[in-house]
Amino acid sequence: MYEMSVKMAAFHRIRKIVLVSFLIISDMFVLHGQGVADEVNKTKVVSKGGYDLLRSKSLDKGSVKVIVKIKTGFAPESLLRENDKYAQRSSLLQVQDQLVTRLKAKGHKLRSVRKFKYTPYIAMKVDSAALDTLIYSPDVISVEEDIPVPPALDLSIPRI
Repeated sequence: MYEMSVKMAAFHRIRKIVLVSFLIISDMFVLHGQGVADEVNKTKVVSKGGYDLLRSKSLDKGSVKVIVKIKTGFAPESLLRENDKYAQRSSLLQVQDQLVTRLKAKGHKLRSVRKFKYTPYIAMKVDSAALDTLIYSPDVISVEEDIPVPPALDLSIPRI
């Protein structure tokens, strides 16, 4: 009888060790996976300097202008039939509205929101918290800083 209780105690000790080891190892995988997810999401920022530079600008200035590419089915209108063009525009507007609504529902104050009618992009001014929400959104393909580029007339005028 004593031998049986010693074996059962040893069995329970080993079982606890295995269980604790499993929990520790699984936590390590979860934490490592989160780090990988963070890096993957940060690569959504395609501007020069990447996520870190864009986020620091948003913190320094309070907000930053960005152009967001949304995930939706898209084809150039020149390849679509007339009815499909209108359906695509409607779909684009719907996905754009959903993203803006989700951001506002999370308490983000968006400014200067401009929805592009023919392409899957939205321009807006966001703070650092909204920027973070954008890069973690599954509806967002990329985010880039909206930097004004002056017209290059020296290239276009000779061709006219």
